[in-house]
Formats: sequence, structure tokens, C-alpha cells
Amino acid sequence: MNRTPPTSNNAREALRPRYLVLILGPTASGKTDIAYQIACTLHTEIISVDSRQIYRELGIGANKPPAAYLETIPHHFINHTSVFEPYSAGQFARECRQLLTRRFAHHKVLIMTGGSLFYLHSTLFGLDPIPEVNPSIRRYLELRLAMDGLPSLVKWLRQIDPTTAQKIQLSNPVRVIRALEVYLATGKPLSSYWQHGRIPAPHQLHQIQLAQYKIRLLWFGIWWPRTQLYERIHQRTNSMIFRGLIEEARFWYPFAHLPALRTHGYQEFFPYFAGRISLPEAIYNVKRNICQYARRQITWLRRTYPICWQPPNHLTQTILSTLSEIWDNKADPSELHT
Repeated sequence: MNRTPPTSNNAREALRPRYLVLILGPTASGKTDIAYQIACTLHTEIISVDSRQIYRELGIGANKPPAAYLETIPHHFINHTSVFEPYSAGQFARECRQLLTRRFAHHKVLIMTGGSLFYLHSTLFGLDPIPEVNPSIRRYLELRLAMDGLPSLVKWLRQIDPTTAQKIQLSNPVRVIRALEVYLATGKPLSSYWQHGRIPAPHQLHQIQLAQYKIRLLWFGIWWPRTQLYERIHQRTNSMIFRGLIEEARFWYPFAHLPALRTHGYQEFFPYFAGRISLPEAIYNVKRNICQYARRQITWLRRTYPICWQPPNHLTQTILSTLSEIWDNKADPSELHT
């Protein structure tokens, strides 16, 4: 006799897998447009993993989706917080996981896209177990930054932790100070925590458990030849300058100490405003730093995740066809990226 208690419709629905479509790629690869196309087709929502678009006060330099996109499709974590409020990857991960749980109650598929891979990785797989750092250490390093300049801190980091120095954006003072403060607080290089941190097992790259939902991860990436990608970066930078990026950066110059402003597109103009470099040098530095950032993104994506890479003109149809095959029980999601 079957004594299994009856299962409610809500419970049965919760047991059905959900799908998180991850649309990734380097900066300027066209993630925003493809995510919007998919969201419109599937009548779903977009979760942004972008550590600059999250700030409501930033404009041109953050390169947010067009207003028409934001009005048509819900975009979460855009204009989410203020540059004047502290905000961390850990805070984003907690809030994003809570949001995913709520929105998967209404959608079978959600889309996640953006270029802040630390935010992405922290949300899906957790943070490395780095101990808390005494705030006085950070204040000391910020004073060293103001007195000696960033090159002095970079030189120091290369001496004590060359592995981290090779992986982080050395033009970003926030990243450099973070690496130094961890070493000063713990006596261990930041890279040692990466090596023993939350590295997902192969099966975790295809499915995670979030509250009552089994979420299958579908990884897609936009592929461009390197020369074409760099040309897109240069063109986008020129467009942002034409639309007023330099004036926006000048407005934020008095707030250059804020973590949200220590990022490419803004920080390169601050030495120009201080009279230390010329405007052409500042513009060159913006383009160079963004191209270097794109290279690091590509390296991390290829090394870490089982991504199905497609050129932009094929990716939308590839994503829709993949979902159709899964729903028709013709494909195993773990086999779609091999």
C-alpha cells in the first residue's frame, strides 16, 4: 500500500528544475543586447553582475543599458545603491541569491549577465574564506597611496605576492590595497586563499541548489577575434567621450577616493585634472586599461567555466535552441558545453 503523502502543486512545481542562462564575455562584447533579446523572447528578467552599473549616480562611464531596455524588461542590480555607501561582493552575493530565490518562484528561466566575474563567482559558488581585516590597516595603506602613489604599492605587492600581482588589475587601487591588507593582516598572500578557496567541483558548474530550487547553469559566451574586440573598445570609448565622459569624470574628481570611482573610465582622467598628464595620455590610458581588463576576463572565463562560445550573430539562436532541446528532453545541460 502506497503511504507516500500527496504532494501539493506548489511543492511539485518547486521540485522542477530552474534554468539560469549566463551570458558572459569580455567588456564591449555585446552582452547587454543579447541578454535583452533573450529576455524579450522568454518574457523573463535579467540579473546584472556589474560592479559599476550597480551605482545609481554613475552615468556615461558605467555604460548602463539603454533606458528603453530598462523600461521594457526588469533589470536587477542596476542603479541599486549609492557610490557613497560601502558595498562589497559578499553583500551582492547575499542579495542576489535572495533575489534569485524570489524570482524563480515566478520564472522557469532567468538571465544573468555582466563582466564583474568576482560578483558572479561569489553568488554562485561562495566567497573565499579570507579573515576580516582591521580597518586601521586599510587606512594606513590609503595614506601610503596618497603619499607615495600607486606605483609604490604595486612594486611592494609584486615583491610579497607576485601571483596576485599577475592576476589583478594593477591600475585599480582598490584591488592592490585589498591584496596588501590581506597580507599585512594574515601574513599570507591573497593568492593562497584563492588556491584553497571555493573552487567548484565539476558537477557544481552545471547545477546548484538554492533554497528549494535545483538551478541548472547554462553557460554561454560571446566570442570576438581579438583585433575586432579591441576596435569595439576603442569605438565605445570614443563614443563615451563624445557623450560627455570627461565632464562626468571631472564632476567626480573631488570624490576620487571613493571605491566606486577607482575604476577604468574615471580614474585615468584624475591625473589629467591634477595636471600630471595630458588629455591624449589620459584617453590612451583608458583604452589601454580596458583592453587589459578584457584580456583578463577572457582568461578567467576560459579557465574557470564550461562556456559554449559563439560569435554574436549566432548566440541568440544557440541559446534558444539549447533551451528548446532541454525542454523536449533531448539534451543534458551538462553536455551542452563540451
